[in-house]
Amino acid sequence: MSTPSDAERPQPVSSDELQTDIEHTREQLGQTVDALSEKLDVKAQAEYKLHNAKDHATAQLESMRGRAERVAAQAKDAATDEQDNLKPAVPIGAALITAAIAAVVVIVVRRRR
Repeated sequence: MSTPSDAERPQPVSSDELQTDIEHTREQLGQTVDALSEKLDVKAQAEYKLHNAKDHATAQLESMRGRAERVAAQAKDAATDEQDNLKPAVPIGAALITAAIAAVVVIVVRRRR
């Protein structure tokens, strides 16, 4: 059995240093317990995922609304002249585009529910 060298022997520690080390260790342990509690809180995790899903769905809905508005404006521009009168050959095309936009809006609204 060998004896530890002077470098391996622990140096004497003052009581203040020891108290500080204990407080630091307790703080780290508290943080670890808090982190584990968060991981094990199934209800909070489910609520967090639900909140994220709602935000994502809302963002997609707003994006779809913006696209629908742009498509409707383009369809209107294509179907009308400078005085907003319908061009003679376009009413059927405009009706088809309007029906397609309405179908997209209905699908989005139904999926949202």
